[in-house]
Amino acid sequence: MSLVEAISQAKDLSDWLHTKINEKNFSVVERDDWGVALLQHSWDVADAIIILLERDLPGPAWTLARPLCESFVRGVWILHCASDKQVENFRKGEPPKFSLLLKAMDNHNEAKLHAAWIRAQMQNKDVFHDFTHGGIEHVLRRIDKNVVEPHYSEHELEYLVGLGTEVYIRVGCELFTLMNETEATRQLCEKVQASLKRPALV
Repeated sequence: MSLVEAISQAKDLSDWLHTKINEKNFSVVERDDWGVALLQHSWDVADAIIILLERDLPGPAWTLARPLCESFVRGVWILHCASDKQVENFRKGEPPKFSLLLKAMDNHNEAKLHAAWIRAQMQNKDVFHDFTHGGIEHVLRRIDKNVVEPHYSEHELEYLVGLGTEVYIRVGCELFTLMNETEATRQLCEKVQASLKRPALV
């Protein structure tokens, strides 16, 4: 799949999710509002990555990889794992360390699959951090034969789009569950399956 195709697929999925979720009510307790807010924020970050890539701004798009993952993890953690005391501390600006969030998710049936996926992505955490803080990773992709301009490979930009697409899928599943929208969940699964299909060998 080309970068253009990956972006088009991601936009279609996000647009579809917006039609299913925007302006819908969630029957949740007060603390869950915080989790929903963070999941929606991670969804917005995924949308922002697409916008930046379409405007040929790959560097700023990459700065969002870390907040994309971190806001998603914090949203899932609040919805499924956090104690009332931990939520209260979070409200005071005192969230647990990221590693502790993942450990808590590992011990929760509804969150452990998210944790496994995030752990796989976080093998690149040092690179993500460097991209976010404007470090050497950006420099290495901008200097070539004494010319300073963006040289981010299409492969790594496809990976970034795929990261956002995965967040769309996972956020959609979480929000549909909170909305008790089993039909929408089924449709989302069908859309994901269709996007994974490849032409058969003749």
